[in-house]
Amino acid sequence: MFRVSKVLCESRKFSVGNVVHGWRVVSIDNIPELHGLNAVQLVHERLGSLFLHLDAPDTNNVFSVTFRTPVSSNNGIPHILEHTTLCGSKKYPVRDPFFNMIKRSLNTYMNAWTAGSYTMYPFSTQNAKDFENLLSVYTDAVFFPNLEKQDFLQEGHRLEWDKSTNSFVLKGVVFNEMKGVMNDPSTLFALRMMTEMLPNTPYANYSGGDPLEIPSLTHEELVAFQQKHYHPSNARFVTYGSFGPEKTLQFLNDKIFPSFEKRLDVPSAPNAVTTFARPKILEMTGPADPLRSVSEQGVRWARSYLCCDAQDVDQSSALQVVSSLLLDGPSSPMFKALIKSGLAPDFAPMTGYDYHTRSTMLTLGVSGAQESELGMIKGVIDHTLIESADKGFDPQRVRALIHKLQLSLRKTQANFGLNLASRIMPFWVHDCNPVDLLRVNRFTEQLQKAVDHPRSRLLESLVEQYLLPNVNPHTVELLMRPDETFASKQTEKEERILREKATAADRNEVVRVQEELESRQQQKQDISCLPCISLEDVSPTVEFHTMQFSFPTRQLNSTVVFNDQPTNGIVYFSRILPVDLRCVPQSKIMMLNLFVSFLPRLGTQSFAEDELSVALDSAADSVSVGSLITNDETAFVLGASALADGSFFDSKWRKTSELLYEILESPRLDNVDRVSQMLRTMMQQLPSEISDSGSSLAMRYAAAGLSQEHEIMELTSGISYIRNAMRLGDDPTYVLSMIRDWLGSLYNAQMEALRGPANSIAVGTARSLYIGPTELLKQCAPAFSRPFSPSVSLRPDLNQELPSQVVEFKNHAYFVTPASQVEYAAGVMKTDIAYESLDSVASQVLVRILSSQYLHRLVREQGGAYGSSASFNVLNGSFGMSSFRDPNGLRSISLFQGGLAWLKQYNVTEQDLTEAKLEMFQGMDAPTVPQSRGSLAFLRGISDEQRQRRKQWIRSLVAEDVYRVADRLEGHLKKHGMRVCIFGSAEGAKKAEREGWTVEDLSMNSEV
Repeated sequence: MFRVSKVLCESRKFSVGNVVHGWRVVSIDNIPELHGLNAVQLVHERLGSLFLHLDAPDTNNVFSVTFRTPVSSNNGIPHILEHTTLCGSKKYPVRDPFFNMIKRSLNTYMNAWTAGSYTMYPFSTQNAKDFENLLSVYTDAVFFPNLEKQDFLQEGHRLEWDKSTNSFVLKGVVFNEMKGVMNDPSTLFALRMMTEMLPNTPYANYSGGDPLEIPSLTHEELVAFQQKHYHPSNARFVTYGSFGPEKTLQFLNDKIFPSFEKRLDVPSAPNAVTTFARPKILEMTGPADPLRSVSEQGVRWARSYLCCDAQDVDQSSALQVVSSLLLDGPSSPMFKALIKSGLAPDFAPMTGYDYHTRSTMLTLGVSGAQESELGMIKGVIDHTLIESADKGFDPQRVRALIHKLQLSLRKTQANFGLNLASRIMPFWVHDCNPVDLLRVNRFTEQLQKAVDHPRSRLLESLVEQYLLPNVNPHTVELLMRPDETFASKQTEKEERILREKATAADRNEVVRVQEELESRQQQKQDISCLPCISLEDVSPTVEFHTMQFSFPTRQLNSTVVFNDQPTNGIVYFSRILPVDLRCVPQSKIMMLNLFVSFLPRLGTQSFAEDELSVALDSAADSVSVGSLITNDETAFVLGASALADGSFFDSKWRKTSELLYEILESPRLDNVDRVSQMLRTMMQQLPSEISDSGSSLAMRYAAAGLSQEHEIMELTSGISYIRNAMRLGDDPTYVLSMIRDWLGSLYNAQMEALRGPANSIAVGTARSLYIGPTELLKQCAPAFSRPFSPSVSLRPDLNQELPSQVVEFKNHAYFVTPASQVEYAAGVMKTDIAYESLDSVASQVLVRILSSQYLHRLVREQGGAYGSSASFNVLNGSFGMSSFRDPNGLRSISLFQGGLAWLKQYNVTEQDLTEAKLEMFQGMDAPTVPQSRGSLAFLRGISDEQRQRRKQWIRSLVAEDVYRVADRLEGHLKKHGMRVCIFGSAEGAKKAEREGWTVEDLSMNSEV
């Protein structure tokens, strides 16, 4: 992943003041804390474009181009432009070059997004030829887009005539996407707070677009906006990695920039807000939580404080620390005062420090509180702030935070360059020096000085300056009450807009435009103009990650496996303990997720929960108890990681092992207050899972009837789990009893492991420790391989026998989510295709062809859904399809069921095969962080040799293999059918019920 970088070798050319292909080098800075990265800043002498190259010995190279795109309305113009920009350009005049390039490259990331005041187009790849291909497509797209009217209608909004209902309908990919986004009360709350805090700035408007205003945008306005904003004089470029910037600089100067002249009227940095003379106090309504009654939901309330200008990078960084110290974890003063006290179950949306805007802000608030207690809550917040300013922050917590920051710098990340580019962009568009954001050591040193010299009051002075009562007039208090009629009111507003557009429309003209668009969408495209990586450019071998060394332990009848990797001084440790769930009742299985989530947060006999949190942050990178679901068994996974500089007897590492065993052996199973608080928080957060992960929930439920593995996944993380968890309510005693029961299961799994050999432990560490693996394991294994012996009773305190079956999974299930204006659909079926087979590989190729040639065209382009995909799980053999933010889930289900028949009639070309294979190689050859290398072998039993055979099978696969597996899959479909599920609205449920579906209401009064 990390190799020698090139700019270091080209340093003579890249000297400050030198001009390289029209670009003048402005500065070169070394950032030792970021793996020795060098930051080179350049400006184009003629056009004024800005360029930042982050030179690092990382093979996962990044490119991005960003434009300031401030808005003055909610019509979504930058968001819709982001979509239509990627729908064809001068050099690549095909309908969808972006989605086509996803399957014609070896990219490790491709995307684009619209932020509050800018739009960013990034990609990453490890292949130099692929980098050049994607660079050509991306830059042609943003600087020379076609912006066809039909693409605007497809991606933005359009009026159509629905023959089945003899009525007009509104469609559009972005239109439906934002309908889904605006269903979420937390999003609405945050957007309203931003609007009120930053009036007369670009952030007062929704750059993504309001569905009620999106239909007002015209194609002409879109084109004009692009011409003004997508210009080199308004562009900021970032490259990162080992390729070096010279070829990119030359390409931009020679191939792109000659078509442009310098513009002086490009957008300047977003303006700072004018400070209020007095605070604002406002109210609003939002969608009600369908899983609870309105009286149980409480309200959302928050107060936002205007803070510093984003250009003050040092103060902004310090405010992020203040926010963390005030709010993060059970040891924080705001958590104790608001959440632990029982005043509220959770913090409000936006709570914390927001540095993405020119005028930054810090928000404090609550969700789920009773409105009658808001006066007390406001007083508690003020008192806590005064106390924090007067007494100062706990030095131990500040040290723990410094430790976490230092660890985050040491940790290797697969998308490190992309994360850096994303991190600096909000500051750079506000005219900050991007390099200032990279100098993390400078800031941690300031923090350490603040700890060593308390009188400096670095952090406390910021509380006094911005947060104390009656000090800062620029504050907004916002109250949101839940409204059960909110969704219907939004629908009425949308229907009113639809009627207005329909009244002004000529039906014949609408039908004509609609038919032209459908005809264009159905046409087979010639995409030969798009560059494509050849299979010869792909390495014929996989990167081998198998554990390199193992030996049996004397302490346990098991084997320690060791993988020596460059983890930058952090040691990662995992231990697996299998557990048989075949005879465990559903009601207990549904508690597994709560067990692994709650156990490390209960506190122990030696540490209260807040003390344990600080101890863990001070010693470890992470300590966890998790679960792993596989084909034939479920397992507990005990995990830990910590820094091991120099000697492996480092006190932090030993302390980490002691804390893990403290959690396992003496948890506070009498901590009723803590469990009550965690249940209240969970009940506040879980309902948002439906809008955030609707497609995944639909797929999980549909698959639940296929096998026990699928059933366990549904019971531990699907809608069945969510509904059960919501019903736990205020029953912490039951939850504690189930935690006790699961701890007993974990102990029994350990005892079973003692009786038979198992590869149950793995270690990864940095070669820089300079000790051999044998010595390393001698020091490591005893700490984490000894049996744990709980000092608490493992007998559950249950007054009744648990029912074995509490959920019956339906073949055709429609879940009504009252606030939803879009649907999430999924269909899935079980196959008997094994991992170690050519048909498994052929199935992976098949689903990629289905996704790109069938679902993308019919479900996304024609149907208006935000997303759609087909999938094949190689580990359990399940085959499925799904749609996301879909206006017509039943139509999509019908398409899912007809997909295999379509494929059998489709002419699978050599190019289709190549593109599908390239997509598979993207995943196989994606950069793997050192701490994850070998995890497939350790956790799933998939060896490097199996991965290599799979790669060879992919290369040799032909069209006949795809048709053969399509026949095989269709045989399963005809014999067993497809299990289907939709999450959607009451209106959609009526249609489903008429077609024989089982409809279940997710509102509080419904039954599982």
